[in-house]
Amino acid sequence: MKSVDTIINSSLPLPINSKFKVSLPSPLPKVLFVSGKGGVGKTLFTQSLGAFLRKEYPNLNIILSNLEDSFFSPLLSVQEYLKLRLHSDKIAQWITESSFFNSIYQMTPGLQTVCCMGHLYFQATHALGPTIYLIDSPSSGHLLSLFESIRIFTEIFQKGILFDDLIKMKNFFWNSNETQIFLLCGPHPIIYTETQELMASLTQEQGLNSAAIFWYWNQFLTPHFSELEESEKKLLPPLLQQQLETEYKMLEKKSLLLKRTIPLFFSSNPDTLIEDFSSCFTL
Repeated sequence: MKSVDTIINSSLPLPINSKFKVSLPSPLPKVLFVSGKGGVGKTLFTQSLGAFLRKEYPNLNIILSNLEDSFFSPLLSVQEYLKLRLHSDKIAQWITESSFFNSIYQMTPGLQTVCCMGHLYFQATHALGPTIYLIDSPSSGHLLSLFESIRIFTEIFQKGILFDDLIKMKNFFWNSNETQIFLLCGPHPIIYTETQELMASLTQEQGLNSAAIFWYWNQFLTPHFSELEESEKKLLPPLLQQQLETEYKMLEKKSLLLKRTIPLFFSSNPDTLIEDFSSCFTL
């Protein structure tokens, strides 16, 4: 019988083989949102997916953003929209720099969000060459607000240029061929419950097609110890045994496939983490 140290050391890190490849949907959309509860590894997932796609498709333009960076900043987004509609850079700049406009812009709930989504829509539909936008959504609430802002402003404006543009945005972001969502769930029942609630909100409240939403189980220890005998599992530290038992119950109860269960990677080097993580993906 193996010792505890032998069992743990031989199981970590997990050798990446075909059994633990993470299956991605095909074909991939133009816009892909990665979201979930805080701490489930969204940023690492997004960066690793970007690294994988760059390697697989050298001619594909991969743009990573959280819609709060300089590429999709709220002010830049509204400036770009006004330039498009007014056909004048100077007038757009004059409007956005006025104190009156900024007061309305700051006070109107959801306006900044819908402007960012409009900017993303325009970039995605006017990209030069094959392009995928990977959006790292900071939290489940942030993701909901992105879609909710479009839906609410569409209901407010019943006609006009803005309404027509909102309808185009809605048709794009609600189309599973154009936009998809990856929901990450960590190995804890509370995280599972929140992810389940987010899924329900996206489909039932916002009206998104469930076919556009893909569920991934991230940071699981289970794949590292899946080959152990029951007698060997009993040699593991109690805390580790408890965590594995929790994960087994979650996976068994939800009838989940291993192809969407992502192992927890161990490294203090971010580049190593991204390299290990990206090697798990497969199309």
